Amino acid sequence: MSVSVFAPISIGNVSVGFDILGLAVLPIDGSLVGDIVHIKAIESSNDLVVTGTHADRLPAEKSDNIVWQCLQVFNHELENINIPVTNVHMTLEKNIPVSSGLGSSACSIVAAVAALNEFYEQPFDKQKLL
Repeated sequence: MSVSVFAPISIGNVSVGFDILGLAVLPIDGSLVGDIVHIKAIESSNDLVVTGTHADRLPAEKSDNIVWQCLQVFNHELENINIPVTNVHMTLEKNIPVSSGLGSSACSIVAAVAALNEFYEQPFDKQKLL
């Protein structure tokens, strides 16, 4: 089984809503800009590969990557509800400029958590995912 989830760029500082309101943004040419997380089951240990136009701006160490950290927390939560953890290969396609104000970190986290939840056939509701 494999899963891919796309999370679009966003703007979070909207007028009086500041960090409460946010808008997904679609470029005028209609292209999709955002991060994609791909997950597939593997026999060996968990793995993360980072690709994409802005992959070079992310930490070289897996343990410093927020998508890897999402995997660790998600697996811990699965164990808490007695769901067996599967080894996965994750690919983060990092297509959002880091520190751009377009929700780069949030996109990576949302795509990772949503992809993991889909991969495990939705063991967590939206409230738990938040």
